[in-house]
Amino acid sequence: MRKDAPIATVELLLSLLPEGLRKIDCSGRTPLHVAAGMGASLPCIQLLSQMCPEAASMKDMDGKTALHLACDNSCQLFEGDEGFTKPPPSYDVVHTLMKASPSTVHLEDGDGMNALEYAIISNAPLQVVKILQRSTREYFEKRKLHVHGNENEGMYGKNGTLQRDGDV
Repeated sequence: MRKDAPIATVELLLSLLPEGLRKIDCSGRTPLHVAAGMGASLPCIQLLSQMCPEAASMKDMDGKTALHLACDNSCQLFEGDEGFTKPPPSYDVVHTLMKASPSTVHLEDGDGMNALEYAIISNAPLQVVKILQRSTREYFEKRKLHVHGNENEGMYGKNGTLQRDGDV
């Protein structure tokens, strides 16, 4: 996956070792994490996310999902990757990962960053930024609708505005 293996090679490996999709490495990454972090092709991301959709929801040891890694064009997954740069995240890859796990779009990693923030600092196309913004907004609007009365602890105050930690 490090050099974006041809899809036929990935399919062959998966047919020989299908259990490999659910394995994690020493950093808590699945093959989907590695593929997303290395800028693998859309067909590869689609195949991995279809064959193991739960991998799109998993966090690695740094709290990153495959979506975080796909949106961060400066992520370094392995020693020696210091000079490796990948292009900004593509709309189709981001959309595929969001479709596999819609609930991960708002998640922050161990550095307090979400996929949208990584996409912005990675100079993602406007279309990518907009889909991440829209999905994040929709997530919080749905969450707001499910929170009732005094149970509204956390993100939203009594007037329904988004609050930061420490706001009363």
